[in-house]
Amino acid sequence: TGEETTEIVYGEPVAVAGGTAKFNGFANLTSLAVEFTVSPANAKVFTTVDGTEVEVASNDVFDFSDKVNGVTFTIKCEDVTVDQNVKVVTTGYSSLEKVWGHYWAANDWYGVEEHIAGFTAGDGGWDRSAAFDDKYTYMAIVKGGSGAVVLDNKDGSYVATLKNTGIANGTFLTSCVRTIKNGDDSVVLLSNLAMNAGGILKVYAYHSIDAEPEVVVTYTLDGGRYGDFFSVFGDWNNGAIVFTTANKAGDVLVFPITNGVVAETPTKIPVAVTGSYGALYQYSANEYALSLAGQPVTVYNSDYEKVYEYASALSPLHGLSFFEYNEQKYMAGIQMLGGYTGACVRIAELNGETLAASLAANDISNDKQAFGLVDPDDVLAFDTARKNSTTNASLQVREIAGELYIMAHSQNMGIAIYKVK
Repeated sequence: TGEETTEIVYGEPVAVAGGTAKFNGFANLTSLAVEFTVSPANAKVFTTVDGTEVEVASNDVFDFSDKVNGVTFTIKCEDVTVDQNVKVVTTGYSSLEKVWGHYWAANDWYGVEEHIAGFTAGDGGWDRSAAFDDKYTYMAIVKGGSGAVVLDNKDGSYVATLKNTGIANGTFLTSCVRTIKNGDDSVVLLSNLAMNAGGILKVYAYHSIDAEPEVVVTYTLDGGRYGDFFSVFGDWNNGAIVFTTANKAGDVLVFPITNGVVAETPTKIPVAVTGSYGALYQYSANEYALSLAGQPVTVYNSDYEKVYEYASALSPLHGLSFFEYNEQKYMAGIQMLGGYTGACVRIAELNGETLAASLAANDISNDKQAFGLVDPDDVLAFDTARKNSTTNASLQVREIAGELYIMAHSQNMGIAIYKVK
């Protein structure tokens, strides 16, 4: 009758449904084996190679990289001929394309040296953190002044420096920069670094790159160290600014945001923190991930109870971000290498029903080591002169004009924007 079944093998076999097989985005489509059976036994299978029809056998290897046309197999038995077209599609992303990058090791000072007071070539570390919105990338200035440098998302060129009028208090006047959605626009948030009892924690908001800073948080600490990093949940109408302290049980500070107004008094969350330079990242309404220097990524539930420690080869990861692309969920972060003398972007697949379940079942072989932030041509490059001893690293994923982009930064090393493809 010419009836047949087709199965394409890549690791575990993937069945063809309606002429289409679906693979993970990392699959090599140029070399896939096809396993099939035919009935009756005297039926034969053919395909066309370079204009010539050739007979094929089960488990022969074919190139399925043409996702539009696929590969057509012809089953022949006596006077019956049946064509079966098989296409292979992929879930998830296939590659990252670098849009631009700046690297300290290449004596590339982001094109901003003339715009930072007291800047000396080779005196690294002023670039404390980074974030981006639909138009610009922001880098917090921690040396040679305060505020944040503004770069153009299209090419990484210098655009402006955020104003520092009225910025005061703190061990560092400005330390961490983040962006938060506000309708079709974004608000830029910039914090200081405050320490110990009596220290004054501040957050400034910018509604444009030309605006004066607006103080939205002024809070006197009763101890701890806050402002190395912070994270944002939700948006400017219904969200929160979240600070994690260093080496102190409890006192994760959550400042709720309602209709653009930040609460004066934070909610204190009892999370035992045994590390520094950390931040709490929201995966869902029920799960959060805590990232700390030198510590495994830790998952907490909505009651802030520890449910899982990701003690893998990928821990610690910094600047966590969660995203979904083409039916596949991911966790992305910056992995520090070589005693904090190197850094690279790492992306892990999430295939479980929860974050904890996904990380528990994670197969390291499926993680993507994407790009290095010390040397653009070597993902594993180290540079002892560019050591990031604070592990301050930022990563953010954002959809811009229907395309997905990743901004990745490691202090004293480099920054880049990548397009997800």
